[in-house]
This record gives sequence, C-alpha cells and structure tokens, in this order.
Amino acid sequence: MYKTRVLTLKKYAIGLLILVITPANAEYQSYGISEQIDYMLVPKTHIWRDNPRMWTIKKYLDSGSKFSLVYALQEADCDRNKLRYRSQTWVIRNSSEEDQLLTDTSVKKWRNLKSELFEEVLHMFLCTYVQEKEDE
Repeated sequence: MYKTRVLTLKKYAIGLLILVITPANAEYQSYGISEQIDYMLVPKTHIWRDNPRMWTIKKYLDSGSKFSLVYALQEADCDRNKLRYRSQTWVIRNSSEEDQLLTDTSVKKWRNLKSELFEEVLHMFLCTYVQEKEDE
C-alpha cells in the first residue's frame, strides 16, 4: 500500500524551501546527465545508518516534461551492489501558477543498478564518500 498524496506547492512551500536550502550552503554535485535529465546529489546530506543514504535530485531539462524535479532519499547496499528509494517527492509541472507535489514515503525494494541512470556512479559515491570534518 502506497502512502501517496498530492499537495499544492503554495501550501507546503515552506517545507520545500527547507529541503532546498538545508544546509544553508548546500552544494549540488552532478553525477550524470542525459538529453532529458540532470542527475545530482547533495553530498552534505550523506548519512550512514545501517547503509549509506543521501538526497538526490533529478532535474528534468525538457520544459515540456510532466515533472520539473524529483527529490529522493536513496540508500545503498554496498555489499550486494544495490540501491533503493527511502522517500521520493515529484514536483509536477502545472500550467497554472501552482505546481503540485506528489510524495511517496514508502520504502522500496532493493534494485539492481542501471548504468543508463548513472546509478553505478551514485552507488560508488555513497559507499566511498567520507564527509570532511568541519572546523570547530
């Protein structure tokens, strides 16, 4: 059963802004680009629980695309060479002033890596990334 709901951007703009600007100096790093999509990750969001996790962004470059962005918390299984989504939020383009968000917080099954989606690069980054310690 999926926990899916459609939300208006105006109603939840503050939450989206927090996601976009947290941390305040968020740095995005591209890990692949195709004709239609730029694949980015946010290194400062890297956490390691049972497995490494990080927020990723798919930016749709075609203005005619149904989506403008997809934010996802992805998790890597380093030993089995697999990825899964922990959470996803799609920003749906709308011809009116209000874009919509579609959020799915159900944890997905582990999936094999797809090279055409640059998932091998993402997996390697997740499993080898070490955050720099900030000066105290």
